[in-house]
Amino acid sequence: MWPEIAEVFRRVSDQIIIVDRSGVITYANEPVARLVGLSLDQLIGRSFREVFPAAMATKFEDNYRSAVESQRPVVYETGEAENSRWFETTLYPSKEALIIWRRDITKRKNSEALLQGSADRYRNVLNLMNQAFGLCEVIRDGSGIPSDYRYLEVNQAFSALIGVSQEGAAGRTLTELVPRFKDQWLGRFKKASVTERPVRFHSNDEVTGRWYEVFAFPVGFGHLAHLFIDASETKEKELLFRQHEDTLRELNESLEQRVAERTDLAERRAFELRQLVDELGHTEQRTRMNLAQMLHDHLQQLLVAAKFRVRSLPYTESPAELVEKTRQLEGLINEAIDEARSLAVDLSPPILQERGLSAGLEWLCRRLEEEHGLSVKLRTEAGSEPGTEDMKMFLFQAARELLLNVVNHAGVRQAELTLQRRSQGYLSLTVKDDGAGFDASKVIVRSPTGFGLFNIQERLELLGGGVEIHSKPGGGCEVSLTAPVPLGTTVPPRILTPRDQPGDLEHQRTNSAGQPIRVMIVDDHEILREGLANLLESNSRIQVVGAAGDGAVAVEEARKLRPDVILMDVTMPTMNGIEATRSIKSEMPDCRIIALSMHEREDMEQAMREAGAIAYISKDVPWDELNSVIQRIVTG
Repeated sequence: MWPEIAEVFRRVSDQIIIVDRSGVITYANEPVARLVGLSLDQLIGRSFREVFPAAMATKFEDNYRSAVESQRPVVYETGEAENSRWFETTLYPSKEALIIWRRDITKRKNSEALLQGSADRYRNVLNLMNQAFGLCEVIRDGSGIPSDYRYLEVNQAFSALIGVSQEGAAGRTLTELVPRFKDQWLGRFKKASVTERPVRFHSNDEVTGRWYEVFAFPVGFGHLAHLFIDASETKEKELLFRQHEDTLRELNESLEQRVAERTDLAERRAFELRQLVDELGHTEQRTRMNLAQMLHDHLQQLLVAAKFRVRSLPYTESPAELVEKTRQLEGLINEAIDEARSLAVDLSPPILQERGLSAGLEWLCRRLEEEHGLSVKLRTEAGSEPGTEDMKMFLFQAARELLLNVVNHAGVRQAELTLQRRSQGYLSLTVKDDGAGFDASKVIVRSPTGFGLFNIQERLELLGGGVEIHSKPGGGCEVSLTAPVPLGTTVPPRILTPRDQPGDLEHQRTNSAGQPIRVMIVDDHEILREGLANLLESNSRIQVVGAAGDGAVAVEEARKLRPDVILMDVTMPTMNGIEATRSIKSEMPDCRIIALSMHEREDMEQAMREAGAIAYISKDVPWDELNSVIQRIVTG
C-alpha cells in the first residue's frame, strides 16, 4: 500500500479493513482495533470470519459476494438496534483484495429522519389546507427569462380544483396543467421571479365563473410557490359594495340636486310669500278704506240724519207733524239697517257659516243675477262641503272673484259654476263661460278687490293645490281650482238630551182665554233683548217670561219655562238658532218658534222652517206687525 494512502486511512475516523481474496485481513486502522478490542498486530493475518463472525449471516455476506463477483462497488446501510446507531458500508472490490469502508452515519440518519418528519408534516399541512397550493420550478428560455413553470408538487385542494391527481400534476407545466389561467398567471409569475418579490392579484375562472385571490412568491433560486384562494363570495360582496357605492353616489347626487331644487323652490316660495303678504297687506288696507268710506258715505250719514230728526221732535207743533217726523225717522233707521245688513253680507255672508258652501254659492248666484244680470248655472256634488271654515270662506271668495271676472271681462251674461270632489281630500271648483276669452299666458292676476287670481293661485300652491286656466281669445274661459282640504262630514243636528221635568204643570203653556201669551226672547245682543222685551210688554196680552243669549241656554230655559212662543235669533255663538229650534221642537212640539233675523228671508227662512219655526220675521219689522204675528199664531 502506498504510504500516502496508508496515512489517509490512519487519519480518518471511519473503520477501514482490507482483506485478500482468501478472506484474510491484510490491513486495519485504529477505529477497527478499538471496535473489536484487539491491537493492529493481533488483527493482521487473521481471518475476517474469525474476527467478525456475526457479520456472516447478514447483509454483509450478500453484498460481499455481489461486490466480488461484479467487481463493482456496493454501498449499503445497516442499523444497530442495541446502541441506536447507523452505519454506511462501502465495499470496493479489486482482483487482489476487497476494501471495506464502514462510516458512522447516525447523525445523518437522524437529520434525514427529522427532515422526513418535517416533510411529512409539511405535506399534511398542505393537504389539510382549503387553499390551493403549488410549488413550481422556473423554466427559462435561451436568454434566461422565465417562460413557463413546471409543477413539482401540489396539495389536495389544488388537485381537486383542476381535476388532476397530485401525482399526475407533478412534472407538468402551468401551460399544460391549467391553460385557462395561462394568460392571467404567466405575466404575474414572471414578475415575481424577476423582481424576487411576492405578487398578489385576482383571477377569474371563465369556465366556472369563480374568482380567486392569488399569491405568488419566489422560493430560493429557480423556484416559485403560489397559493390561490376562492374569493368569489368576497368578490361578489365587493361588486355588491361597489354597486351600493354607485347607488349611494347616485342617490347623493340626486339628493344634492333635490336639495338644490328644494332650496330654489323654498327661495321662490319665500319670494312669492313675501309678495302674497305684501298683497294681503294692501288688500287689508283697501278693505279698511272701503269699509271706512262706506260707513262715512252711507251709514254714518243716515245715522246723523236720524239724529237730526230726533232733535227736531221736541219742536213738533202738531200730532200729525209728530207722526210724519216719526215715520221719516223710522225710514232713516230702516235705511241704516239695510246698509249695515248689506255691508255685513258683503264682508261675510251669514248663510255661508250657517248653511255651508253650497248654500253660500246659491246665494252668490242669486246676488250676481240681481246686481249684475249674470245668470249662473250652479252644480254642486254631494259630499263636496269643505271641512274647515277657512277653506269654506276661501273657496266662496274665489268663486265670487272668478264670476266677477266673467261680469267684467267675458262680455256674456251666462256662466257655469261647479263644485265637486276630485279624490280623497281634494275639492274642485270650476267657473266656465263662453265669452271673449284671453291669452292664458297674460292672465290678470291682480284685482281691485284684493282677491285676484294672484292671491288665489299663491294660496292654493302653498297649500298643495293649484289653478288650471284654459282660454284663448274668442274661445271662452275655464278656470279650475283644486284645493287639498279635509271634506266635511254630515253631522246630525245637535239635540240636547231632555231633562226630567217637574211633576206639576205650573209652567205649561195654556191657551185659556184671559191668560197672557208667555214669550221667551233668544238673541245674543242684550240691548236688542231688552228693547224687544220693553216693546212686547207694552201689550198687556204678552208676558216676557225669560231670555237667553245663545242656543244652548235657550234649550235649557225652554225646558224650565215652557213658553208659548219663542222669538229665536238665527246667528248666535255656541249653538245657532237652527239647531236650537230643532232641539226644542223635538221635546216641545206645541211650542211656537218665530225666527227673528237680520238676514234676508230667502237665505235663512227655509232652514229655520225645516227646523220647526212657524214664522220668519226680520228684526226691523214694524212693531205692530210683530205683535200681530205673535197673537195670530197663538190664538189662531
